[in-house]
Amino acid sequence: LVFLYIYFSDLCTNKMTHSSFDFRIGSLNVRGINKHSKRLSIFNWSKSKQFDIMLLQETFSAEQDEQLWRTEWEGPCFFAHDSNHSRGVAVLVRKGFDFDPIDIYRDANGRFIIIKSLVQGNSMYIVNIYAPNLNAEKSRFFKGLHDELKLGFHTSVKLKTLYNKLKKKYNG
Repeated sequence: LVFLYIYFSDLCTNKMTHSSFDFRIGSLNVRGINKHSKRLSIFNWSKSKQFDIMLLQETFSAEQDEQLWRTEWEGPCFFAHDSNHSRGVAVLVRKGFDFDPIDIYRDANGRFIIIKSLVQGNSMYIVNIYAPNLNAEKSRFFKGLHDELKLGFHTSVKLKTLYNKLKKKYNG
């Protein structure tokens, strides 16, 4: 189960802004990209689709992969890892795209990453989540996500609203 959530706000006043922007974002469950040929194929496909921001789930990545993957992608990359056999999410940004990360919150289990950023001068949160598939696990995951967000990443009302929407949708 994969979620993409982008929230636009004024980072100083926490009010919604209505600025104009133009960018392409893609999301793909890659089911592991440890093999060089598969990884390059995914990276080339993403570039051919002209995505400015690409969200990947199930990367099966580890910290030691980061530098090589950044070099191959040829742009900024942000990761949350589990192991080279499971989970992992990544946010890849096209080289030269107007993207300025302000704060990054990574899940230690490789299930999500939240990037508070300026994109083309607009403040926003980019959230890439790879949630569990089973309902019982999903419920615990979203409860844990909510608790972690309260403790570890100041996002005020915005991510709480996301949590409540996802909880209602997937927990009845």
